[in-house]
Amino acid sequence: MEFTEMEKRMLYQTEGSERYAVLQEMSMASRYAGDPARRKAAKSLMEKLRPLTDVQCMEAVHDIRKNYRLLQEGRIIGELLAQARQRSAPNSLRGMTSWDWNASTRRCGTWLYLMCL
Repeated sequence: MEFTEMEKRMLYQTEGSERYAVLQEMSMASRYAGDPARRKAAKSLMEKLRPLTDVQCMEAVHDIRKNYRLLQEGRIIGELLAQARQRSAPNSLRGMTSWDWNASTRRCGTWLYLMCL
């Protein structure tokens, strides 16, 4: 089965592990996507996937997920985070510790409680 570049991209980004879930995602994308080209691709993809059996549909999806790679700007969040961790020093990613966070939220919560009295 032949897919356009946009359809491949959409299939690559789906999270569904069964035909129904993939079709449901495409249905939502066809309704709520802001880009008209994306809506059109979702409708086209649904028309191509509906006549397939569950096994055939998921074989096509798994094939796309295995062989298709997104361009640099469209990669998934996990890949981007892993790349950022590799580039940065371990100490540069330090954030607020859980103790600091708990202490600040307790103070904030107490302040809000006192304001409500």
